[in-house]
Amino acid sequence: MIKKESEDIIELKKEVPRLKKELDSIKKDISKQKIVENSLKDSEAKLRSITDSSIDTIFIVNKKGIFEFISKGITDSSGFLPEELVGRPFSDFVPKKEIPKYLKILKDVFTGKKIKNFETYVFDKEKNMIPVEITGQMFKRGKKFIGVGSIRDIRDRIDSKEKLRNSEENYRNIFNITNEAIFIYDKETRSIIDVNVAAENIYGYSKEELKTMQAGTLSSGDDLFTEDTAKKLFEKTIKSGPQKFNWLAKRRGGSKFWTEVELRTVVFNGSETVMSIVRDINEQKSAEFQKEAAIESLKDSEERYKTLIEHFMDGVIVHAENKIVYVNPASIKIVGRGQKKDFFLGRNISDFVHPDSLKDMWKRVKQVYDKKSNVGLIEEKFIRTDGKIINVEVMSSMINFMGKPASLVVFKDITERKASEIKLEHSEESYKDLFNNAIDSIYIQDENGIFLDVNQGAVDMYGYTKKFLIGKTPEILSAPGKNDMEMVKNCLEKALKGESQQFEFWGKRKTGEIFPKIVRLSRGKFFGKNVIYAFSLDISERKRAEEERFIIEAQIRHTQKLESLGILAGGIAHDFNNLLTGILGNAGLARMETPLGNPVLNSIKNIETTAIRAADLCNQLLAYSGKGKFLILPININNVIKEMTKLLEASLPKKIRIKYELSKELPVIEVDVSQIRQIIMNLILNASDSIGNKEGIITISTGVSEELSKKKGANFFLTENIKPGKYVHFEITDNGKGIDRKLTERIFDPFFTTKSNGKGLGLSAVIGIVKSHGGLISIKSEKNKGTEFRICIPESVKTPVDDGFEHLSSKKWEGEGTILVADDERSIRTLCSKILKRSGFKVITAVNGNDAIKKFTKHSDEIVLALIDMTMPGKNGIEVMREISTLRPGIKAILSSGYTKNEAIENFSRLGFREFLQKPYSTEKLIGMVISVLEETGK
Repeated sequence: MIKKESEDIIELKKEVPRLKKELDSIKKDISKQKIVENSLKDSEAKLRSITDSSIDTIFIVNKKGIFEFISKGITDSSGFLPEELVGRPFSDFVPKKEIPKYLKILKDVFTGKKIKNFETYVFDKEKNMIPVEITGQMFKRGKKFIGVGSIRDIRDRIDSKEKLRNSEENYRNIFNITNEAIFIYDKETRSIIDVNVAAENIYGYSKEELKTMQAGTLSSGDDLFTEDTAKKLFEKTIKSGPQKFNWLAKRRGGSKFWTEVELRTVVFNGSETVMSIVRDINEQKSAEFQKEAAIESLKDSEERYKTLIEHFMDGVIVHAENKIVYVNPASIKIVGRGQKKDFFLGRNISDFVHPDSLKDMWKRVKQVYDKKSNVGLIEEKFIRTDGKIINVEVMSSMINFMGKPASLVVFKDITERKASEIKLEHSEESYKDLFNNAIDSIYIQDENGIFLDVNQGAVDMYGYTKKFLIGKTPEILSAPGKNDMEMVKNCLEKALKGESQQFEFWGKRKTGEIFPKIVRLSRGKFFGKNVIYAFSLDISERKRAEEERFIIEAQIRHTQKLESLGILAGGIAHDFNNLLTGILGNAGLARMETPLGNPVLNSIKNIETTAIRAADLCNQLLAYSGKGKFLILPININNVIKEMTKLLEASLPKKIRIKYELSKELPVIEVDVSQIRQIIMNLILNASDSIGNKEGIITISTGVSEELSKKKGANFFLTENIKPGKYVHFEITDNGKGIDRKLTERIFDPFFTTKSNGKGLGLSAVIGIVKSHGGLISIKSEKNKGTEFRICIPESVKTPVDDGFEHLSSKKWEGEGTILVADDERSIRTLCSKILKRSGFKVITAVNGNDAIKKFTKHSDEIVLALIDMTMPGKNGIEVMREISTLRPGIKAILSSGYTKNEAIENFSRLGFREFLQKPYSTEKLIGMVISVLEETGK
């Protein structure tokens, strides 16, 4: 008997290296893709919680474009509820003309391309089109690919773009409508960048031709009007500010004409340039020369006067004794519009003056007659004979006309010029509108950073009035301690040198709210002074989106880590359970065959005890994987606590006292009792280690938690388990040294420990057990003040039972018939053969699934029961069961596995299995289950 035992042990030792090699192989074969798939699956609840709180709409579609998931954000933007869209194709949600674009980006996503900021339209519930921005990419979930993306409502952005486009169109219209020639020059090269229509008309060149020239090219070339002089005026403008002067220019063909030029620096398309506004004053200059000549001639000779003013381009009227005594042809052309000279003679000049200007006219006439002096240019309004009101510039002087004193009135129609001035004023107003209506906040700062002006966007961003902000520096808007103001100062200095700058800045609103923004600095001109234009944009939403993305990624990484370790733990536990089955079973056989009183019996019992403890360790590993539910029974947690603490009190230091605060009226919970005992034992022993050698108290309390929800469960681990309802909780609290806050996120990781001799499996098993029971766990700890663990398990309405142990029949029983044992582990086949033969059965063994089918086919008439391993080479246990059930319907079979029943297969009885036998099992458990199955119908 002892010899046989030794042979078995030798066989087991030979198997250990091979099993170790297989374990190493299992570790290497774990696929990263499998980890990601399982992570995504278990993270769906977390992901839904996060995506539902996102401003954007998060969605998942399959390759056909059908929604599999869509977040609650869709309701705010379109009125649809998520459940109204899930299961429907995206094309139902898209205008017909946008469908081809959508199909293209769907195809791109499922060929691996990332779609960013794709703008299109979708329908809301009322069939209105909404402009949106779509971002998406492909992920793998399980064995299929999905498209994950976001939809952002961009109606506000489109409205802003439309306003800006309209504003730019208004600016361009004003630029081209004005009668003055406008040139935009490159600041460095003096090359012409842009011109308006008036410049083409005045100079006779096309825009393309003008854009090949430089400042000064169109000068007359006379001594005072050369290109070199023009260059100096250009440089003076850049250095000292706006310049205004008269200039003799040259048209296409060579004709010269007088102009009035204004040079100033402006920002054009984001760059500092020089703008030149040119007015054609040739007629005005000629008029001035002619006026001076006419006045001198009139003094010398009326005949010479008449000859001259007949060809005068401005209107000339001689007014004596309140009557018009002379008008020149230009006057008739300006005021008469088809009338003849006689129409004006004898009339009072006031007949042609607008009522608004009559008072100024009589004042001018009186000044001329009383002081006998000239009255310089003034503006008045005349009425043409066709009734149209025109604007004129008037100059009056006293003369002798035919020997009598008279008033000489020289005037020029400036209606078009006034219209241009009004347009220019409107253009400046448009600039102001752009400044104040820009989405960005804009600040104009001097060389010291002081705000000279701010737009409405800045006022809205911070909540301060414009009056308050002007005269302040950026420090007034800075969030205390959040910005490097020395860096900001350096950026201002670089921007003043022409180097554009960009940086992040934390602002503080008037309300006290702190927010991030992007700031861009560039150099410009403001009333002739060098200034800094600062543009800033609130990026709070972008920051929040980045933080949410970081949280999701961290959660996914954490889940992946736990899942990978869970897979590893489950695989290790499965293989060790196979080994322990051989050890425990052979030890049981040895014990049965050893006479009472034999000293070897104690050694055999020690082997069984050690094997059972090793099995408990494997159960911890399976529990960590979070997928195992063993023998689930309704129990009162108070009874389990009292039972465990009685066992543990003997092993605790004498200075530690256990205090109970157990609720008397407590609902039952449905749990695996052995696993709950494992939780209690681990937490009490950890509490004892935390207290150490000093006096301490471990408090164990129970109760019913209030109805939990996602929001109320924020402080718990395993929040994906939360289902609304009441939970029974038990707490284990100590007054030990506590846990560092930095370690609380890691204490549940497998193999993580702060003990010198710790294994790091206790708390990882605890969280796995809690997870498998759909429960929650929280931890509160303060250094040197102690730690509290709270476990919450959903309540049950079932009647509690006494305990979770099986009671096998102790009656003697002798079996008959043949049993098929299919297992790829030789030690287990050998063990089962010995146990079953000892009980009177014949045994046929199979080394794999294909062998099992072959031998069942050959011996189907004599086989009364099949014991089939879940995982075998070739065909697995499920496939074997399907085939032998076809060969012989109703065959009784037991499924065996190193995994738990839950992990092995759900609803295994539906496939024909009568019982599930988890490894490792004892001799008694194997025989008891065989008896139970065969006696179901009397045999």
